[in-house]
Amino acid sequence: MRQAPLFLLGLALLSAGCQGTAHGRRTFRDDAVRDDCAPVRPRGVAATPPAPPRPDPGRIEGTPSIRVIWEALYVERQQVLNPRTGRAGVQGIAGAPDLEVAILNSSFTGTPDQIAENRGMRRQGGLTKVDDQDMLDFLKSIRKAGFYEYAKPTGAIAGLFPSERSRGRITIETDGESVTLLSQRGLGLSDETKEIPSIYSEAKRAIQVLRNRSRTLEVTGTRVSGHAPTAAPSEPTPTKPPPKR
Repeated sequence: MRQAPLFLLGLALLSAGCQGTAHGRRTFRDDAVRDDCAPVRPRGVAATPPAPPRPDPGRIEGTPSIRVIWEALYVERQQVLNPRTGRAGVQGIAGAPDLEVAILNSSFTGTPDQIAENRGMRRQGGLTKVDDQDMLDFLKSIRKAGFYEYAKPTGAIAGLFPSERSRGRITIETDGESVTLLSQRGLGLSDETKEIPSIYSEAKRAIQVLRNRSRTLEVTGTRVSGHAPTAAPSEPTPTKPPPKR
């Protein structure tokens, strides 16, 4: 005759496990509670599949994953952060206080390290995204300027970034391969490196143009390929005076 009370006690303990005790504490770990007490989907009812991501209108099939980074190093940081020692009017690439900017193309698929770095730059406002075609046009322009003739594998020169001679760096990462153009004081004094400062400056300006395009995309949320110029207002057609009677 004691089996009924024991059975009821077991039901009470099971109910407490799913609902918690009177003091709000749970008798099981949270993950176990979710496993044991989660509602069961009826048989024959399929799970609702997640909505597929919307296609990116700026993506071109076959375009590699590209990330462009500009970073102000010691010399440019001093010019931006310490106006008493820097040249007047020197600002970040798109205006102070930017000291590092990353631009991704629509086909960008980051590695775990890239994604972690992107999160940090996004919080600082230094991360933007552009259409594949805009990125390809940018790479074409800096190649024409001679960027790739002087860029070095990033890992080989990364140890020079903290140097007090370093102005800034521009890094191009394409499908896992990374090259960097590093601008430093004194490069203009050697015939082998005298072209680097001007190439760096030209590439830096091109990055600013590229980033300004991405700002338009961020504000509107759609691709803006250029607006037709507004036509000047036409002059009113003069009215003829009424004939004299």
